[in-house]
Amino acid sequence: MRGIFVADPTTEDPGSPPSHALSGEVEVRAVGPAASVLWLRRLALGDGAAVTWASDHGEEALYVVSGVVDVGGRDAPAGGALVVEGAARARAVAVGPTEVVHVGRRDGGGGDGTEVHVIGPGGTHVLEEPGRLTRFFADSRCPTCSVTLFLTGRDGAYESAPHSHSADELIHVLDGELHLGRTVLGPSSTLGVEADRRYGFRSPGFRFLNYRPGPSWLTRARRAGPIEEGPEAAGLREVGDLR
Repeated sequence: MRGIFVADPTTEDPGSPPSHALSGEVEVRAVGPAASVLWLRRLALGDGAAVTWASDHGEEALYVVSGVVDVGGRDAPAGGALVVEGAARARAVAVGPTEVVHVGRRDGGGGDGTEVHVIGPGGTHVLEEPGRLTRFFADSRCPTCSVTLFLTGRDGAYESAPHSHSADELIHVLDGELHLGRTVLGPSSTLGVEADRRYGFRSPGFRFLNYRPGPSWLTRARRAGPIEEGPEAAGLREVGDLR
């Protein structure tokens, strides 16, 4: 499938850039597709293990699957996230056994901001309906960073219409399955999709994390114009669970 890349939980990716230092008890449990311009690592951190960023590393984001991450006295518990700006110096320390999904760009780009945004499990915006949940942690509107990071899911069967996005993206499956033709992605699998590549999927139910390095526009029908994406355009309610 040209422009679509799949990595299962056992895929090795020696190309993930060393933009950060890992210390303490750390296990790499999954990585993103090596062919994608974006990278992903799912890490299991022992108590006190840390991810450390020096300056000038490019923008990165981290989602807490379980446990707690502490950044200078600010806690991101399970379901929370961090956005680390491109020139930020930071150290994220696991409080007890913790599992995280860590994402970034292979080219290390994304601005020269120096902040670390700590977002609680409520996110910045949310849409909750029976059988459906979407929660944003970053939407590319920050004046000093451009990351988009959100979680979305359905409790029952769902089929997406064919569509494309104007930005490269990674989709990391947290629960359930995604079906792309004969390809099935289960928990801890990652789908990489190039910008402007049309795709769709079927699912008996899912929950996944979506990462894009910048803002994007959605195109559904081939002859239709692009639609600006983001929490407000999708009708999400502002929450602002910031730490």
